[in-house]
Amino acid sequence: MEKELKESKELKEMLVKHGVVLAYLFDSHLENGHLRATPMGEMNIYKLGMLFEKDMRRFQRELHINALRNEINHLFQNDFEVIDLKDAAPILMYQIANKYGQLLFEDSLTHPQVEFKAYTASRCADWNAFLEAHKEISGARPTQ
Repeated sequence: MEKELKESKELKEMLVKHGVVLAYLFDSHLENGHLRATPMGEMNIYKLGMLFEKDMRRFQRELHINALRNEINHLFQNDFEVIDLKDAAPILMYQIANKYGQLLFEDSLTHPQVEFKAYTASRCADWNAFLEAHKEISGARPTQ
């Protein structure tokens, strides 16, 4: 399925039509109530993380996500979950961008992947510092 997605001209046209500038395929699971990216394995539901044009408002992104989910499911006859990377938790963004996500599409004019990776690294560093401070304040032992 990964190869099919990467080589699909129809998928790329759909992404452009809906204002997507960056798209990743990833696998995930829930851990302590939070979605975590994991190494690619056998997936029942394929997950696509997408970043939309910068000036697109949240309600517009949600409309595009719903339309994309329907169009992609119909095109590939499979069950896809589409996630807005702008609203994702910092750790999930980092894991998708830097560890487990497989790049499916990148806008050839703006090349947002490098900027997104840097952004996720800084957000994740801030998030980890917050978690460590919270653990220290609450009396829990910090993780190593």
